[in-house]
Amino acid sequence: MYSNMTGDDRILAGFAYAVAFPSLYIILSEKRKDPFVGYHGAQAMFLWIAIIVFWIGIRVILNLLDSVGIYFSLLE
Repeated sequence: MYSNMTGDDRILAGFAYAVAFPSLYIILSEKRKDPFVGYHGAQAMFLWIAIIVFWIGIRVILNLLDSVGIYFSLLE
C-alpha cells in the first residue's frame, strides 16, 4: 500500500474517473509524481480519451446511416 497517501489523494484519484478535468490537473501538475495519484490520473485520462473517440465514432456512423435513410427505417 502507499504509505504517504492522504484522503485528499484518494478523492482526487477517484474524482478523475467521474469528471475529466481532475485527470488533466493531475497530469499537468506535480501530483503526477505521486505513484498512486499519477497512475489513476493517467488511467482516467486515457479512459476519457477513449470515451470521446468512441462517442465521435458512433456519431459519425449514425450520421452516415441517417444520410442514406437506413437509421430511421431501422428504428421503426
